[in-house]
Amino acid sequence: MLLWRLVPRRRVVTRFVGGVLVLSLLLSVIVTTHKPDAAFYLLPTRAWEMLAGGLVFLLGLRPQHRAGRALELAGFGLIMVSAARADATAWPGYHAAVPVLGSCLVLVAARSRSGWTSPAVMQALGRWSYSIYLWHWPVVVALTYLERAGEPIAVALGLGISVMLGALSYRWVEAPARTWLGRGEPWPTLRTLALATLVVAVPAGLVRLGHGVPGRLPLEVELAANEASNFNQRREECHTMAGEAFKRCVYGGPNVRVILVGDSHASSVVTALQAALPSAEDGVLAFSYTSCPTLLGAKTRRANLRCGEFNDWVLAQISALPADLPVVVVNRSSGYVFGNNHIPGAAVTPPSIYFDEPAPTEVSEEFLRSYRQRLVDSACTLARQRPVYLVRPFPEMTVGVAKTAARKLLLGKPVEIAISLEDYHARHGFIWAAQDAAKDACGVEILNPLPGLCRDGRCRGTADGRPRYYDDNHLSEFGNRALIEMCRSVKT
Repeated sequence: MLLWRLVPRRRVVTRFVGGVLVLSLLLSVIVTTHKPDAAFYLLPTRAWEMLAGGLVFLLGLRPQHRAGRALELAGFGLIMVSAARADATAWPGYHAAVPVLGSCLVLVAARSRSGWTSPAVMQALGRWSYSIYLWHWPVVVALTYLERAGEPIAVALGLGISVMLGALSYRWVEAPARTWLGRGEPWPTLRTLALATLVVAVPAGLVRLGHGVPGRLPLEVELAANEASNFNQRREECHTMAGEAFKRCVYGGPNVRVILVGDSHASSVVTALQAALPSAEDGVLAFSYTSCPTLLGAKTRRANLRCGEFNDWVLAQISALPADLPVVVVNRSSGYVFGNNHIPGAAVTPPSIYFDEPAPTEVSEEFLRSYRQRLVDSACTLARQRPVYLVRPFPEMTVGVAKTAARKLLLGKPVEIAISLEDYHARHGFIWAAQDAAKDACGVEILNPLPGLCRDGRCRGTADGRPRYYDDNHLSEFGNRALIEMCRSVKT
């Protein structure tokens, strides 16, 4: 509205809005691929969704009756399709264009007598929709913290509260603000908005830079919450993410005594392997690539991941090193085969990697045989050059450990986050058998993390109330201390 008043020429405003929309959409697609969390929360990657509605207004399209009805039906169809697939797609990225396009088609149709949009309830929800959107998130956070997000009655109550708060916010904030923006002079209004933004942004920035407000939470809660960021501090420098050039790093001293190869699980335990070395002058040469198993010839469903190239590059890199340097292989192997199905109720997903075209749509016996053989062949290829150690899969929790532990402590609940050994072996039995086959085939050795992480039939995500994981499956810098003794088994 303010832009319209500052630049009253419709064509100029339309082109400007359209240009910014395209740039924001492109940025959203790119950032969603590399940093999905940032893409989801930041304005530059979400602005195009709001600008799309403004562009519909500026274009002023007026379809005929039949065309309007068809556009409305198509629009609601796209929205429904998107809602049905929301949990299976990276968001926002280009996937968000489907419901946005659907919404734009409904707006363009502008059918005043539509059975979909004309009822008073739908009109009210439409008026309040933006305010409801703003209020629903704190309600969702509250339900999550209270551990009620999975309860239908609590969710229904949350929806009702969001609608009520949205209606009140529209009545007392949004509508008056719109009236004020429409009446005020453009430049004084712009200065007022800029000042208001600074009043909010500066304190928020200071809180962000200061990592929150010290003392606002009990110490034990802060310690648990802080574990969510207690990961490898050289991760950005040394761990290869999707779309990046391949990286290698030495941890510790210049005297390289052991090689570490794997995915993000390898990156999460490299400092434990470093700590297990006899001298501060000794070091670990690390190669890790996100979501990429150490399987020669592996392909991935993600177009921006070059697993096959990475594994070939690593093999070439270490081939030039002395043959007495052992290599330790750490992967989230079960995840590539069975997906995230350790989480109760999680949707069944096809294998994320494959070897031969076409990519499998299910975990078939044929795929399992192929995966097992490829794991054995890859381990034995490495073993022709040097000693090889395969690390058993780490226990995977069913929730984000650090955040869940912090919430439980805040609510005064017991902080027991664990899985049974029975569940562990049900999840990872196939990988154990494949690793054992590699041991039998070419003498690779096996490292077992369970003695450090499990006892009394339980694999615990916490130790003395402190989280061992920074999410649901990656060990934190505190948690990987439990594996130092295991790492000392590596003959360097």
